[in-house]
Amino acid sequence: LSTGSNARGYWAAQLNPKYIAGLGSVVASDGKTPILNAAATPANLAIAQAAMPGVAPPYASYTAAAVKNSGASIARMLTAFPQYSGMSDTWGNVGNVSYNSLQVSLNQRPWKGLTYTLNYTYSKNLGDDNTFRSGFDIPAAASSIGVASHQGRADRGYTTVSVPQALSLYGVSKLPFGKDGIGGDHFLVRALVGGWQFSSIFTYGSGTPLAVTYAGCTAPLQGQCMPDLNSSFSGSARKNGSFGKGITAAHLGAIQYIDPNAFAVPNQYPTTAPAGSVTISKIGGAPRTAPYQLRNPSNYNLDASIRRSFNITPERVKFIFEVDCLNVPNKVSFGGISQAWTPGSTSFGTVGSARGNRDFQFAGRVNF
Repeated sequence: LSTGSNARGYWAAQLNPKYIAGLGSVVASDGKTPILNAAATPANLAIAQAAMPGVAPPYASYTAAAVKNSGASIARMLTAFPQYSGMSDTWGNVGNVSYNSLQVSLNQRPWKGLTYTLNYTYSKNLGDDNTFRSGFDIPAAASSIGVASHQGRADRGYTTVSVPQALSLYGVSKLPFGKDGIGGDHFLVRALVGGWQFSSIFTYGSGTPLAVTYAGCTAPLQGQCMPDLNSSFSGSARKNGSFGKGITAAHLGAIQYIDPNAFAVPNQYPTTAPAGSVTISKIGGAPRTAPYQLRNPSNYNLDASIRRSFNITPERVKFIFEVDCLNVPNKVSFGGISQAWTPGSTSFGTVGSARGNRDFQFAGRVNF
């Protein structure tokens, strides 16, 4: 399956994390810049080679002055295509998904004016078909949580479209009044309440997994930046009740429903650079999707309709009147949950959108 643009790190011009592990704490010749971010000068190249033997420029003329517009840093020098400022992997469709489900269907044939169909699916959808933090094997020394992983395994989890439970129920019922029913012998019953037909559709779906990201990673030329789980955090990552509780359309983002303290900034490599200097971060260890089993709001909806056919002539011409109601319970569906985490963020975990209101429509038509 398609994975975006960074699943194959080599072909996406990513930096192999082994170099982050080997050079993450090394400082350039100016005494403050991380060697990976420093220009590929002879002095900086000598420092990198001393820290990690085997580091070498791809070709003799590769220097910051000779390679234009490519950011000729030590990190760029160590990628597969250092002469380019970036790469787009056309054939990055290497994602894998495993889908397993229990599917139940119940159908009622017409019986005393009633017919319905119920469909229910209980499923588990796992894969690595979305963003990747690295398209290479990640050594333990480059991982913020100290765990090594093979290519893509750190990002395998619930897919972003995983819906564990889905239910749909729809049916039609002839109301039991009038001819061949309750009060069928009474003219008023037949005239007023006989012949009405009721139908409805109900759907429910579990919320899809949240994919929490972090924009503050400083490891160069990597894929998606992700935070760590806070090892000292206890309790539930959810707070302030269900998504949308206590807010109105006028202030959707006023309440935070996910505790930002549940996450942490990835660890940094120790360095001899002066305090306040840029440092290289390790690769974040939070699950790609559903950290703390966090999911978007679930959704349900009920639509209903009632209609009746009146004979204008005994057989050919009929007048049909109907009333449709969409979103019968007037359910508001919340979405747009902010998933971009930063330390102390007040917008993280807030609701960004709301939709849904009850809607009636009336219709009449003549069939002939």
